[in-house]
Amino acid sequence: HIVNKGMRDRLVIADNEHDLAVFTPVVGDVKYRGDFTVGGGLIGSAGPKAMTIRSLDSAASLNLISGNRSNVELKLSAPDNKDSIITLAEGSNRFHILNHGSADKLMITDGSTELMGIYRGSGDTYVRGQLKIGRDPANPMFVAESQNGDVGMQGDLTIGGRSIRGARSATIRSKDAAAMLHIQSGGPNDAGLKITTPHNRNASITLKETNGTAFHIVNKGMRDRLVIADNEHDLAVFTPVVGDVKYRGDFTVGGGLIGSAGPKAMTIRSLDSAASLNLISGNRSNVELKLSAPDNKDSIITLAEGSNRFHILNHGSADKLMITDGSTELMGIYRGSGDTYVRGQLKIGRNPIDPMFVAESQNGDVGMQGDLTIGGRSIRGARSATIQSSDSDASLDLIAATDASLTLNAAADNLATITMNEGNHSFVMQNRGFDDQFVLTDGEHTLMSINRTSGNTHFRGQITVSYTHLTLPTKRIV
Repeated sequence: HIVNKGMRDRLVIADNEHDLAVFTPVVGDVKYRGDFTVGGGLIGSAGPKAMTIRSLDSAASLNLISGNRSNVELKLSAPDNKDSIITLAEGSNRFHILNHGSADKLMITDGSTELMGIYRGSGDTYVRGQLKIGRDPANPMFVAESQNGDVGMQGDLTIGGRSIRGARSATIRSKDAAAMLHIQSGGPNDAGLKITTPHNRNASITLKETNGTAFHIVNKGMRDRLVIADNEHDLAVFTPVVGDVKYRGDFTVGGGLIGSAGPKAMTIRSLDSAASLNLISGNRSNVELKLSAPDNKDSIITLAEGSNRFHILNHGSADKLMITDGSTELMGIYRGSGDTYVRGQLKIGRNPIDPMFVAESQNGDVGMQGDLTIGGRSIRGARSATIQSSDSDASLDLIAATDASLTLNAAADNLATITMNEGNHSFVMQNRGFDDQFVLTDGEHTLMSINRTSGNTHFRGQITVSYTHLTLPTKRIV
């Protein structure tokens, strides 16, 4: 039925039950009850087909409205390897949204250039120009630059996630220039690089040179240690809480390879307990604490207690080992000769209250509890001991609780001599070994001689005997 329904002021095409098409006069609005097809297998003809919605003086739109909570779809279908295209035109300018059939991807073009492409299945996406994400295009939350590849974001960056399986990585790489990661905080806030692993696992930073050495900074969770290592060995190990550090190799502060001008120092300090430096050699090797200074400069070990100091130093300009208290030389030992100077009293022995040997610095007195030996069996050359006063008496006292003796031992057939000088005059007592006699001389003449065993005695001069009651022996005087 084709009906002009006067009451409704509409032209209607209907069957016996339903209006199938309704036309509104003047404006020309048309409503269809069923689907609307232009061309097609049942009625269409060869050649392209088109449907146009056009307004001469106002907006034009295509509204697709689903009902009964159903989905709505704008569907464009093309044969295999052909394109389904939505074109958005403004004058001669075009944007095309198309299913690029032969490439199997969704594309946005401007008619000549692909501006965006999304591949089916993988979802791989290409954007030709700058990509901005955010509610304000003037201040986007995310920007990816197309000219240089720079990326900026105002939020956090997460790669992977709690529910994502498999290894994850982020790479910063330059083909021909430097690559770096710069973490910068704002205001009075800190900046940090944080690496987190499950319990008893390792968190590490690797510094690798291609075809060269790799260094690793590792928090070894199982050992609870921070380790700096190469591919084979732990080079430095740090212990938490106590801060103990162990180094595999040598430890140098300053120096030619890394040092700067100015003094350098290493300090071992405890806030509440002892501090120590232990040097321990291995494999039966020697151990050495070595301090090196340039020529004519001092190498110094300082032992401090409060403001008091003792210094043990190699006094370079004087070429001697010295012990000082900061102002006064207390002991000095010269290189080579071994000549030694001691400023104060010198004591030798296990008990400082009762030493075996004492040399006084005030008056030069020397006391010893043991024997005194000058020279020895294996010592060559003449030896002497001198007791001399520049302005007073000089004496040698032998004091014993029982017997006391002065013994002179000479080799066989040699002289054992006691000389008593007074100016240029002398008296000499000798055990003259070569003729087995004891003699008294004045340096030139034998004044008395006594033969061993026989006791025969010879006097050079007159003998005077004075006695009151004397029984002469039955020997004659010759």
